[in-house]
Amino acid sequence: DVKAVPMEKEDSLKDNFVILTTGRMCKEKSQIVLLKAIAKSKYNDKIQLVIAGHGPLKQKLIRYSKKHLKNQPIMRYFSREDMLKLLNSADLYAHPAEVELEGIAVLEAVVCGLVPIVSDSSKSATKNFALGKNNIFIKNNSLDLKDKIEYWIEHPEEKAKAKEEYIKFGKQFNQDDCMNQMERIFEEVLSKKQTEILDGNGQRV
Repeated sequence: DVKAVPMEKEDSLKDNFVILTTGRMCKEKSQIVLLKAIAKSKYNDKIQLVIAGHGPLKQKLIRYSKKHLKNQPIMRYFSREDMLKLLNSADLYAHPAEVELEGIAVLEAVVCGLVPIVSDSSKSATKNFALGKNNIFIKNNSLDLKDKIEYWIEHPEEKAKAKEEYIKFGKQFNQDDCMNQMERIFEEVLSKKQTEILDGNGQRV
C-alpha cells in the first residue's frame, strides 16, 4: 500500500517546511541531533518537525524543543492512513539514527519519493539510500545535518528532481517486482538442477 501519490499538506502545515522522522524515541535513534540541527538553522521558524513514534526520551526531546525550537514538534503515533499521507506530503525525511539494522522506515519514505537525509553511521543500513552528497550527513553532527536541511530548503527545484529520482529508485522495491524476481530465481535454480541430473542423452542419471 506504500506508493507515491500526489498529496497536499494539511492546512495547519501548509506554511511550513515539514520534516518527517520516524522511530522509537531512544538514544540510538539520535532524534536530539535533528532537534539541534533545526535549532541552529536560520529557518528555525519555518521548519515543522513531525516525529512519528514514542519512547523513553520523549519528555527530554519536548523539554529541549520548548527551549530551542520556534515550532514545537508534533510527536505521536500515527495511523497507517495518516502515516501514508505524511510520507506523500512532507518536504523532507530525516533519519539521524546511529544504529539502524533494517531501514524499513526510510525505504517507505523513498518509495513515496520523499527525499531523505540519513546518517553515515557504519551501524546504520540507511546510508545505502543516499543517492547524493546532500542525502547523507556525518553521524551525530548537527551542524552538517543543518547544512543539508538548509540546502534542500534553498533548492526546491533540485528537491523536485531528487523526488523523481527516488520514485524511480524505489520502484525496485515494489512488492510485485520483488516476487517476480524471486520466481525467476526459483525457475533458474530448478532448471539448473534438472539439467544436472540428466545425462548426455537426456536420460535421468
